[in-house]
Amino acid sequence: MPANRRWSYAALALAALVLFSPSLLASTHSQDVLIPVQGLLAGADGVAVEGPVAMHFSLFDADDATESVWSESQQVVVEAGLFTLHLGALEPLAAALFHHNGQLYLELRVGEDDAMERWPLGVTPFAAHAHFAGNAARLEGRSSAELRADATAYDNSGSGLTATTLPSALDEILARLAALEQQSAQALASVESRIEALESENAALVGQLEALELALATSMEATQEMIDAQAASIGALEELTAPMTRETIDEQDSIAFTNVNVHVRSGSATTHGTINGRGNLIVGYNALRPESDIIEEPANIRTGSHNLIVGDHHNYASYGGFVTGSENAIMAAFSSVNGGHRNTASGPFSSVSGGATNTAAASYSSVSGGSANTASGNYSSISGGSGNTASGSAAAVAGGQGGLATGNSSAVSGGYQNRATGAASAVSGGSTRTASGAFSWSGGEYTSAM
Repeated sequence: MPANRRWSYAALALAALVLFSPSLLASTHSQDVLIPVQGLLAGADGVAVEGPVAMHFSLFDADDATESVWSESQQVVVEAGLFTLHLGALEPLAAALFHHNGQLYLELRVGEDDAMERWPLGVTPFAAHAHFAGNAARLEGRSSAELRADATAYDNSGSGLTATTLPSALDEILARLAALEQQSAQALASVESRIEALESENAALVGQLEALELALATSMEATQEMIDAQAASIGALEELTAPMTRETIDEQDSIAFTNVNVHVRSGSATTHGTINGRGNLIVGYNALRPESDIIEEPANIRTGSHNLIVGDHHNYASYGGFVTGSENAIMAAFSSVNGGHRNTASGPFSSVSGGATNTAAASYSSVSGGSANTASGNYSSISGGSGNTASGSAAAVAGGQGGLATGNSSAVSGGYQNRATGAASAVSGGSTRTASGAFSWSGGEYTSAM
């Protein structure tokens, strides 16, 4: 027979129990019979089949016969590989069929597979032939008592039947079924073990998924809270920056502040609070001074607060000041340098308006311009010139070169190297004149007023 099958049949038990009574056989030749069939169906891989399967049964009068004497198709439900059915349930199986045929062979075909090897029918189905036998009561002279119900063999040549008794055949079938049942139990135990492992793995995965879902929900909640907080912050920022607009002014990108004041604070709570180098408004980069250009130490001092810084290379050491130009310094409270180069306002409320290397070193002192001038007395001033000094309180040098006003309230109006050293003394001009007495005055050349 062909071997290309999807199924293998570990056992096919033909219990062959004829489901009718002897009295019915005796009354009619047309009595139909049922033959119970039980078997175990497994796939080609040895795994027991489960579910409905189409089966086609045929009876032949010879092992090699091509025409069947009876056939029937049934849809059989297979459970764990085991199936049970009755031949003749759909197509009538006449008892006379067993009378007219000495030996019948059963053939099974499952689905579209090739037919399996034919099985010769056992003894019991031929019980349907008993009422046709010439000596049914004696069986070739034997009494029914001589036919024991155990595993004794017998020969009934008259009926053409030679076989062992049914108990022996059933014992073999039951043994095979028991072995198959054990195999099925082992396979089932293996499957159940795998199912338990998969269920355990699935439970772990479900736990992980639930943990991930919880973490995701928590994360989403936190994210939403952050989004809400950021939205509120953005709303507040938009409200705060409403007076500020980005515009194009004089063909340049610009930020405009409308209807507001701009405050720059150090965080010290007051303008004259502790300085910390913050709270300054710096216009430009205010680069550090090159070390090679610095005479005084330290080179760069930028510890002040609340100052307006415009230009480059400036120092600022206090608060409330203003400096512009280049390399200028404001070193005391509320001092200012309005321009020039390397000028210093180091007295409180002092100022240098311009020029170069000028110094206003005392309180309320000022230098308006010129070069190398020093106003070192309180309230002193130098209007211009070069190399002039006003060291007396409220002393003044209006101009000239090398002028010196050391007396309180003294004045040098101009000239060259003139000196007013007495209190309230004055030199109007000339060269190398000196007014050393209180309230003295001098002018001209090489003249002294004592």
